[in-house]
Amino acid sequence: MKKNFESLKEVSFEGKTLYNGGYAGGKDDTKARKTQFYVDTVKVGEHANHYNVIWDFEDFYKNEEAKAFEWPFPHAISFIEKNYLESNFWQHYSSSEFTPLNQKVSLGTEVLTLVNRPVKFGSLAGSLIYHGAAIDANGYVYHVYWNMYNMFDPEEIVMTVDNSRYCTSCLKKWTHNSENDACKHEWVDTLEI
Repeated sequence: MKKNFESLKEVSFEGKTLYNGGYAGGKDDTKARKTQFYVDTVKVGEHANHYNVIWDFEDFYKNEEAKAFEWPFPHAISFIEKNYLESNFWQHYSSSEFTPLNQKVSLGTEVLTLVNRPVKFGSLAGSLIYHGAAIDANGYVYHVYWNMYNMFDPEEIVMTVDNSRYCTSCLKKWTHNSENDACKHEWVDTLEI
């Protein structure tokens, strides 16, 4: 599976590794609470089980608003060409949207100075990416990015579809809201057949 900084990390749940399958947008989502859709790995020909993986960013937002959040080394770095740097890069990063930071972050021997407090990057549905500007020890300038889902552990993981179980009466697969159905389900494992 090809990954980049926009990809969400795998999560472990009950001894299984779950992989991101897209944005879930849960009914209880708020600015700080976000839901992503995950699946487990299965053998060819089998059906994956589905999960809602939920993050709560409330503490992050509070700390960042108080300017107390310590930013780690970024997940992605993009070099800024000199001609772009001279034309409008600094004008953009000195706008009122950005608050000066001057924080050093390191990864191994690489040290960057974050010029400004990162801000949310205009993004696709379901992503939560922050960006900013940084300078290295040689004076080279970079765009830097963080995927917030990969910085924090999820708060909750809920199985939403179990493809290994079905109802002997209506043959429906088990779902987390099956109890709302008219059928009085009697669940069996497909391995019991």
